[in-house]
Amino acid sequence: DGFSVGANSKYNASAQRFIDYMFRKAPKFMDIVTYTGNGAARTIAHSLGVTPNLIIFKRTDGTGGWYAFSGGRVDSNVEYTIMDGSATNSSNTIWNSTLPTASVFSLGSFTGANTSGAGYIAYLFANDTTTDGLVRTETLLTDSSGNGTVDIGWEPQFVMMANISAGSDWIIVDTARGFPSGTGRVHLSLNAFSAVDASQPDSIVSLTNTGFKITSGWANGYILWIAIRKPNKPPTTGNQVYNAIARTGTGAVASVTGVGFPPDLVIGKARSTTGGANWTERFRGATQEFLSSAVNIETTYANDLTAFGQDGFTLGTGASGNKNTSAVTYIEHCFKRAPGVFDIVQDTGTGVAHTVAHQLGVVPELIIRKQRTTSNANFFVYAAALNNTEYLVFNSTGVRTTLATMWNSTSATSTTFSLGTSTNVNTSGGIYYNYLFASKTGISKVGSYTGNGGTQTINCSFASGARFVMIKRVDTAGDWFMWDSVRGITASANDPHTSANTTAAEVTTDSSVEPNSSGFAVVQNTTTNINVSAATYFYLAFA
Repeated sequence: DGFSVGANSKYNASAQRFIDYMFRKAPKFMDIVTYTGNGAARTIAHSLGVTPNLIIFKRTDGTGGWYAFSGGRVDSNVEYTIMDGSATNSSNTIWNSTLPTASVFSLGSFTGANTSGAGYIAYLFANDTTTDGLVRTETLLTDSSGNGTVDIGWEPQFVMMANISAGSDWIIVDTARGFPSGTGRVHLSLNAFSAVDASQPDSIVSLTNTGFKITSGWANGYILWIAIRKPNKPPTTGNQVYNAIARTGTGAVASVTGVGFPPDLVIGKARSTTGGANWTERFRGATQEFLSSAVNIETTYANDLTAFGQDGFTLGTGASGNKNTSAVTYIEHCFKRAPGVFDIVQDTGTGVAHTVAHQLGVVPELIIRKQRTTSNANFFVYAAALNNTEYLVFNSTGVRTTLATMWNSTSATSTTFSLGTSTNVNTSGGIYYNYLFASKTGISKVGSYTGNGGTQTINCSFASGARFVMIKRVDTAGDWFMWDSVRGITASANDPHTSANTTAAEVTTDSSVEPNSSGFAVVQNTTTNINVSAATYFYLAFA
């Protein structure tokens, strides 16, 4: 469940940021084999359970390069790549002109991988093409401009690649540091000593919903790549996917922990002063924020949330006022992407009606869509509880509006959602981010109700009540109100709430939501008007 580090500056230098990639030996995923060279043709047994498509070798008791075997090419049985930036070479003696099998790989007399008496370690990776596979490794031939698209049917969290035709650095991109599409993010060079400057983005690799794109400039080159699937284990409890952190700003760099999982999305809001609700997620990168109280383009705030961790996140000095101003109180709603509950999807508009693939695994009941590349762009909302010709605006108090060209008059499915020709949601070339939510028994609930003018229970099929509630009135003007159990959802007492669509400070003087073991109860209160008789409401709740 982890590891220990010593004081060595290469691994634990004070105040320096590090990233670690952890792999587990498992059939059809990865295996590790050690052996002693004998200088003669031979086979080495492995336990991968399938034919490895990428094998990386290194001598352990003396100097020697990192050698890589890549399957799938015509001459794979004689080709090898030294992982120092070199192009592919050929030798009949390195793999004994023999391809690996599901039980062994072959070595010849080549000294780089089989010097007599030398110790070696080999890392074997599968190319699992099944629908539930976790790893893919293949080669891609780019076009004359150096572009290429890899469609593997799922979204990766880690990609390593190199141009093995002409030679290049072995680069790594990952979602832990930020792996958004459209603008790229700084990559690591596995074989180089160069530092990473997070202020200098690149666009070598960009993520898609079903793989990734390469825009490297490596024209007509064979790109050897390995991709690891994003986490996809279904949650069993609400606290595996949602938690809230209440804190007071310090004006100094701070590490916020106690979330209980690696957050993928943090929606923060000032409580004791005015300030817009800010949306930050791993997908776009830690310093990139949307403000759901405005129509602004995505903004970089270098001193707000500066990094995501495994149990929280790091805050900067809070110069923008959104996250960490001294003595200001804040609430941070933290969400984790999980099958059947919540996902984030990126796509590029075409101006033409089309569908967008998603990996939620079920029909999304709430989609919040925001364009990152154009100013004056609203947060548009698709809700299964509404007609598929209707939409809401998340940064507005507005009522549901009818426009058939928003969702192409088509309801979302368990694999896609539809876009019409409206420039609100489908501007050609515009880069969009979509936040998808669905109901999962005992964990989350997306639904609607009709007000009764008094008090009524909203049954979400929870066992111990809701810890997060967001409610919007849809038949007339109303805020997107948010409550949580950290600030207090209590019986017969005031329940602090904020509005995601405004910059207003927290309201602490009304009691509109009360606890109920099955979900929550709503109380008619003129401050929020969340239970007006005959009115229609839409809500999102987490257990």
